[in-house]
Amino acid sequence: MKHKASLLGASLLGSLLCTSVASAAVINLTATADTVIQASGTVNGTGQGLCVGMNGIGDLQRGIISFDLSSLSGATINSVTLQMTANAQGYGSSSAAVDVHLMNVDWNEATVGGGGPTSGGGAGFAPAPGDATWTSSGLAAWAAGGDFNATASASMGSYSGLYTPTSITGAGLLADVQSWANGAANYG
Repeated sequence: MKHKASLLGASLLGSLLCTSVASAAVINLTATADTVIQASGTVNGTGQGLCVGMNGIGDLQRGIISFDLSSLSGATINSVTLQMTANAQGYGSSSAAVDVHLMNVDWNEATVGGGGPTSGGGAGFAPAPGDATWTSSGLAAWAAGGDFNATASASMGSYSGLYTPTSITGAGLLADVQSWANGAANYG
């Protein structure tokens, strides 16, 4: 089984840092898959970043990130930090809140896209068959905007500034990762 942690609503480029009590090891996990789904039906799965909020044409978008968590199997997790770096500012705002939600179903990474938020990638691309979209996980239909837990696992009030890493932590994020390390079903 592929272990992945998907974070709906996380933005841009991310890494997950976990520490284990038993070995006092710090594990830095980089994203293994990401997709931007947009209300207009367009997607971006191969771009250079992950967009959330409104894009330059006013289209609502959400980002989904996956991490391979197989190295955490059976570990006791002491802390979890999702680190994000903003490389473009949101549409109509210099700073936007980002919520991290647990996914309820598995999803496919979009196979189309390119560029980034400053090079046209924020507008999205027509999805290929099997790509996650605003109305489909790529495997089955889901509620508009994705099938995720309504309660945020963690929130980032605003980012630290362009090109400055911002850390997102919280008891909910820790509980999510610990449950996956304990063998719970992981859809992200």
